[in-house]
Amino acid sequence: MSKVSLTINGQTVTTESENTLLQAAAQEGIFIPTLCHNPLLKPEEACRICVVEVEGEDKLIASCSTKVKEGMVVHTDSPLVLETRKGLLTLMLEQHYGDCVSPCHMTCPGNLDIQGYIAHIERGDPIEALRLIKEKTPFAATLGRVCPHPCEIECRRNRAENAINIKDLKRFAADYAA
Repeated sequence: MSKVSLTINGQTVTTESENTLLQAAAQEGIFIPTLCHNPLLKPEEACRICVVEVEGEDKLIASCSTKVKEGMVVHTDSPLVLETRKGLLTLMLEQHYGDCVSPCHMTCPGNLDIQGYIAHIERGDPIEALRLIKEKTPFAATLGRVCPHPCEIECRRNRAENAINIKDLKRFAADYAA
C-alpha cells in the first residue's frame, strides 16, 4: 500500500492510501463523532454525523466512507460542520423518545424491565415495581439476593461513577411488599 499526506485541522497526516478520512483522523488522535460507524461493517453513511469539510468540495462529505487523497485539506470542526452535526442530531432526536433498550435490559438473563421497575421505585411505588418484576418471574425476593447481576456490570453509569445497585432494588421491592 502506498502512503498519502493530507492536512486535518492544520495537522499534517501521513496514512495508508486505502484509509478513510475517519481512520486517518483516528490514527492521529483527532476525534470525529459517529453514530452508525462500525469498523467491522461496510460504511453505510446512515447518520452523517461524521461529516467533514474538505477544501475544494462544494458539500460536506462523510468521513467514514471517503478515502484519503494526496493533498486533501480537511476541517473536522469548522462552524459549518458543527452546525450541520447539530442539525442532524436535532432531526434524529425529534422522532426519538429515549426508549432504547438499555445494556442492563439486554444482559438480564430474566429479561426483566429494569428501567421500568427502577422508575417505579424512584417515584415511590415499589408495589408497582414488584408487579412489573413479577410479569417475568415469581421469584423477585430470591433473585434480589442470589442474582449474579450482569446488568450492573454492563450499566452505562460505570463509565461515570458506579452502577445502580439493580439487584438490591429488586430485593427492596420484594421485601417492601412482603
